[in-house]
Amino acid sequence: MRGPVSEREHRLADHAALEQRDLALMELLYSSGLRLAELVGLDLPDLDLLDRTVRVTGKGRKVRIVPVGRKAVTALEAWLRTRSGLATEGETAVFTSRSGRRIGPRAIQARVAYWARRQGLPMHRP
Repeated sequence: MRGPVSEREHRLADHAALEQRDLALMELLYSSGLRLAELVGLDLPDLDLLDRTVRVTGKGRKVRIVPVGRKAVTALEAWLRTRSGLATEGETAVFTSRSGRRIGPRAIQARVAYWARRQGLPMHRP
């Protein structure tokens, strides 16, 4: 029988959940060519993983349906299983922050930069 979960175990679980989220959002960005604002604005009903599509609202409030690659679908399925225990009740955003609410654009930019640095990629500032 296990005792209470340690603070270290909480941090490791939190880190693993964020890695799953980051993988899913980067795979989706790559496979579907979404803009940052489109990714931030995605809600759960916008995903159709069986059909491998996502409905996005882009510039000028135009709605389009875009395909989602297999790796992105797999990553999204894993993230959605984890997300259910992290998101605040009633939160409809696909991607949530550590606090359980919709992740913001600056946080996504920071996470992409973090993973680029970890992979040894050169940093580019627009």
